[in-house]
Amino acid sequence: MSKDKNKEVNFKVEKWVYHATGRNTCEACYANDGKEFKTLKEAPIIPVHPNCNCWLEPIPAKDKNYNWSNFGKEFIRKYEGTKEYQSSKKVNSYRNNKFYPYKDIDGNWTIGYGHLILTGENFDSGIDDDTAENLFEKDLDKETAYANGVITNPDLTQKQFDTFLSLGYNLKKSSLSNSITLKLINKGKKEEDGKSLEEHWKEFRKSGDKVRKGLEDRRAAEWLAGNWDSFGE
Repeated sequence: MSKDKNKEVNFKVEKWVYHATGRNTCEACYANDGKEFKTLKEAPIIPVHPNCNCWLEPIPAKDKNYNWSNFGKEFIRKYEGTKEYQSSKKVNSYRNNKFYPYKDIDGNWTIGYGHLILTGENFDSGIDDDTAENLFEKDLDKETAYANGVITNPDLTQKQFDTFLSLGYNLKKSSLSNSITLKLINKGKKEEDGKSLEEHWKEFRKSGDKVRKGLEDRRAAEWLAGNWDSFGE
């Protein structure tokens, strides 16, 4: 493919690969065989010489710039604890129009919609609805950046990405990054070695060594909402 044929490419290109596969390839062309170029401007002009059979292969970019949606946001809010839930006598972390710190299932101090209170943060006086919402969206942005960094499969649906965010929202990143769940998602596979993606997904149901019903319910809801049964081969 010559440079002037770039207009024929109707997809985003990650790189261009030089191929010198014709008969009687000259030394100059052979030296470039298999080389990769980020842009056409960096690649040699083809044809290099009369009767040149070299060509440049465009490699499609994997579009993995996913983002959270309103569906995902509200799904996660539900399982992190809505304002109504936190207003209940059982929880009582939302009162007098403010959110107050509470301990999550692992004993970590948390506020709003699952925001882990970091060193240097002090919310003893509570936060209003707008502050809680801003913290929530910043946390979603952080989760999204993490997810985009580990997901290499470009074919997830929006709801699959949203429910993956929910899965990661209350897991240690090392647990998810090294999981078979993530490996299967990136491979686009339903199972491996006789164990299904669903089984691996729903293994994330423990806090410490204890199985928690709340986590079991959340994993089941994620699987259903993401329509993960339709995923993979």
